[in-house]
Amino acid sequence: SQLSGETKISMNVNQINSRYHTVQSTVKEILKKCEQAVAAHKVYEEKYSECLQWLTKAEERYRRYSDVQGNREEILEKIRVVEEMLGEKHLAMSKLNTSVEFGEKLFGTTAPEGREGIRLQLQDLQSSVEALYDKISKLERELQSKLTRWTGYEESSGAFTRWAAEVQDQ
Repeated sequence: SQLSGETKISMNVNQINSRYHTVQSTVKEILKKCEQAVAAHKVYEEKYSECLQWLTKAEERYRRYSDVQGNREEILEKIRVVEEMLGEKHLAMSKLNTSVEFGEKLFGTTAPEGREGIRLQLQDLQSSVEALYDKISKLERELQSKLTRWTGYEESSGAFTRWAAEVQDQ
């Protein structure tokens, strides 16, 4: 009778021990998944922040050169800078795509409210990048038009000067 009681206690202890190890294993798996999710969020935040900082600097640069007024040399300098900025579009799109990629990876481990927040962040970032490059393209066209007018003025001025010199010589 005592042996069967000890056997029952031993079986109960083994059962509790087994359940404890199962719960411990499950908790470790959940903790690992949480740590991975936190790490993924940190990487997303870094990529998003990097893209946002790049965008802020590009917008500041655009503002510095967005005035289409100036003499021929100033217009040429502005065109050079604008063409340089247009040449960096691939870099902007790469940063944006990286941010989107890392943001979308979070959707599976993020609550619906968080997913919506990330989606809105990425949508705003994409809209801002597209708007900036639309403004830069428009500025380039305006500067090219201004340069064409300068060139036309210089050609007319040169023709007039030559004509005036010919008239004086006669």
